Amino acid sequence: IDKPYSLFGCYEVNILISLLKILDNPLQDIPVLGMLFSPVFGFTADDAAELKNELQGKYLYQKLRRKLKDAENTEDTLYRKCAYFYEVYEKLRTLSVTVSVYGVLDGFLDETGFLPIMSASENGSIKVRNIRKFLSFVQDYESSGKTSLTGFIRYLTYLEDNGTDISVADSAPVDAVRIMSIHHSKGLEFPVCILAGLNAKGGSDQKDEILCHADWGFGMKIPDRQRMLKFNSLQRNVIELCQNAENMSEAMRVLYVAMTRAKEKLIAVIDYPALAEDSLYKKLNRLAAGITVEEGRLSPYVVERTDSLADWFVLCALVHPSMEQLRLDADGTDLPILPSAETWEYHLVSKLTEKTVRAEDTVSVSAVDAGLSAFLQKRFEETYRFEERIKIPSKVSASALVHTAESDKHIAATRPAFMQEEQMTGAEKGTAMHTFLQYVDFSRLEQDTEQEKQRLVQHGFLTAEQAGVIDTHDIESFLQSPVYADIRQADQVCREYCFTVNLPASVIDPSYPAEEQVILQGAMDCLLMMQDGIVIIDYKTDKIKNAEALAQKYRTQLLLYKEAAGQLFSLPVKKCCIYSIYQSKVIDIDS
Repeated sequence: IDKPYSLFGCYEVNILISLLKILDNPLQDIPVLGMLFSPVFGFTADDAAELKNELQGKYLYQKLRRKLKDAENTEDTLYRKCAYFYEVYEKLRTLSVTVSVYGVLDGFLDETGFLPIMSASENGSIKVRNIRKFLSFVQDYESSGKTSLTGFIRYLTYLEDNGTDISVADSAPVDAVRIMSIHHSKGLEFPVCILAGLNAKGGSDQKDEILCHADWGFGMKIPDRQRMLKFNSLQRNVIELCQNAENMSEAMRVLYVAMTRAKEKLIAVIDYPALAEDSLYKKLNRLAAGITVEEGRLSPYVVERTDSLADWFVLCALVHPSMEQLRLDADGTDLPILPSAETWEYHLVSKLTEKTVRAEDTVSVSAVDAGLSAFLQKRFEETYRFEERIKIPSKVSASALVHTAESDKHIAATRPAFMQEEQMTGAEKGTAMHTFLQYVDFSRLEQDTEQEKQRLVQHGFLTAEQAGVIDTHDIESFLQSPVYADIRQADQVCREYCFTVNLPASVIDPSYPAEEQVILQGAMDCLLMMQDGIVIIDYKTDKIKNAEALAQKYRTQLLLYKEAAGQLFSLPVKKCCIYSIYQSKVIDIDS
């Protein structure tokens, strides 16, 4: 079903308007950028940034001309793009002196093939229709005898300043059902409107570390490094309240637009899918119990406490004169009634049931078209030929692939509250050791292990409990190990090195086709840059005595790290190894 478009808001029409603006005055950066980024000229953001870096000239058009004049390499891609744009621009600007605005646009379409380009894009037929509608608008303007380009630009500016626009003709039948967003429905009216999707929240959850407001400035969370917590500052609380109020006001404005589209009847569909029927009555009762009226309207405090736009509707309905049945269901017969000239109806549908078909309701059916039946049967039985590829994940992490087979062993990610005072678990001790090795200063560690642990606690990298479970004997064994010798000899030490690479899907799982690509993300515990290659070290705290079993468990993860490092760096990976904290042993991983 076609949506009613705003003509001046269409991308393809904006390109033509930008063209006319720069033909009238090229010293306008925004219209120039609009033309450069259009599919006709194909400039990228990097091209525009390179032009902006040109020192000569204040405006983009001047910088573009300077680029053409001073370029040393005429085969450069950016130079050729600039040359083509300037060639087309000069032809059209010369043409604009002698022909009408319609003639200029017609020349642009012939010179660049703009119509075929738009026709080949997504929703091409609609875009071509919009272009022709705009050309028809130009012809209507010129039919009064006005053919000046400057005059037409002024006319467009006048329409823009006054909020006047042109609606694209809707090709849908008059009696069709139109599905559109609230924003697209602005300015339109229909006999009957069905308003759905009312479960959206009126406000918004503010979870960002930093909040910004035009009047109140910045509001941040304040860290408490002693207790390893963060709490809101007074400034952030004020900004959060203001933003929630502003977001709620905007939601009310949009809801008002939606409700005023109906000329005869508005049907609001309120859905509480997560509530059983008895829970629904409890929710209605809770909403009714919180209603207070101030100065002939619902209290703002009551509205602010709601969960969704649907609750706003229910609150209004509970105080409407026509909603006696709803008040009975909500056990709110003593609620205040606010006067209203409109009639509301309330229908509660707890579940959909199949209608019982009576004998007198049956309708005789003519013979089935065998050809049509076979065609439909074939279409319904067709399966997507790339069904197996749907199972291929678009992104995976190296550690997740290793732990997938053991996922059932780690059902609970955290301990319940009644166990919080007990000793740290093995996983928590492993996390403490990894954190220690991530932030430790090796030079200080060699001098005094305990002092280095205390330094990390003071700077908030470790908690006192974490520092207490790090075994000094394990650290001393690590300092005597070959991997530590490699760390001290390395040209560069990268700890917790995060990476994102593309890999053939068959590397992740041999059953996947090799031509498919998968994004691999991960973090290497320690990556050493040597002159003759790269060394990858992965710390493991598993209490596994068999070195071969430990190597087999994490072989896939280390090989993926090796594959990623091969893509990221020009140096070869000469060694991948596991350092077992429990065994105080280095385990090499072979290809």
